[in-house]
Amino acid sequence: ETARKYLEESLEIAQRLPSPEAIANTQLSLGNLWSALGKTTEALQFYQQAASNTLLSPSKRIQAQVNQLSLLVKTSEIPAAQALWPQIQASLDALPPSHSLVFARINLGQNLISLGVEPKAIATIFIVALEQSRSLGDWRSESFALGSLGNLYEKSAQWSDAEQLTEQALAVAQTHNALYLAYPWQWQLGRIYKQQN
Repeated sequence: ETARKYLEESLEIAQRLPSPEAIANTQLSLGNLWSALGKTTEALQFYQQAASNTLLSPSKRIQAQVNQLSLLVKTSEIPAAQALWPQIQASLDALPPSHSLVFARINLGQNLISLGVEPKAIATIFIVALEQSRSLGDWRSESFALGSLGNLYEKSAQWSDAEQLTEQALAVAQTHNALYLAYPWQWQLGRIYKQQN
């Protein structure tokens, strides 16, 4: 409630100035808040407003679109989600890699798994994210890209590839003693091992 109050005050101030970039950033934050509270209609409205603001940085605009896509997938608004994801893909492909954009690409791929998009197209998204994470020297996004690709193969019942990629994701996390990254891959490996008896 306190966060909502301050964000709404911030939005009013930004609108009075007017500061379009501050407005868009606050709209993105309000979208995140409403999403965390389970208020999808309000969250979608703020994400759409932020994503349509041309003064918002490209990476923040993509973040708003990816968050919007996640909510559309979560609420089973499939036609809207299917219309949005190619726009996100095109925006990601047009920008140079960065930490936030690699994670946006990974989140896009994870949402596409839920949408039932062709696995080959999703694999390409994860492979690009993996290559970009390595070129940036970003081991966190490398682990997420490997693990997400492993999850895609798990869902496709390609157990050997799923196991190998998940083990690589786990190794990256363990090398950096990142337990918060290790446990999802351990859980994923457990599911894969169970499927292989």
